[in-house]
Amino acid sequence: MTKFNCLPVVLQDLIVDFAFKLKKDELERDIDLLLTIKMWDLHPRYLRQTVFLSIYQRFKKTPLRVYFALEKLDHIDSLFNLFVVEELLERLDWRRKPVRRMGSRKTWLKNLENFHFVPIFSQFYESVSKDEQNLKLMWRDFPFF
Repeated sequence: MTKFNCLPVVLQDLIVDFAFKLKKDELERDIDLLLTIKMWDLHPRYLRQTVFLSIYQRFKKTPLRVYFALEKLDHIDSLFNLFVVEELLERLDWRRKPVRRMGSRKTWLKNLENFHFVPIFSQFYESVSKDEQNLKLMWRDFPFF
């Protein structure tokens, strides 16, 4: 047990409010979500290094690196680089059975509206792209980043 947790709850809330302008339970929810995303161990191409905060009209480092309250994000999806995901979906040859085994391109795009599908897509893409035949001819031998 940390010394912070030994403090009265009211004092803990006061400290967290002073540091982050949040309640302690909101901070814990944010940290749990960020730790879950980190546990997914995604390839860096799926994550944004900076995110745009419209309330400040500027970019800041992702809260996965430098914490700030997730309520400042317009949407939690802004942590992920979904343009890269769409590009990778475009590179796959959807005529091939191994590529279609987990759904069509349209199904993947619909599912990826929920950010919890990003790690599933990551695993799917890594397994499918091992066989170069699963990529469209023009993308074979062409590295991504």
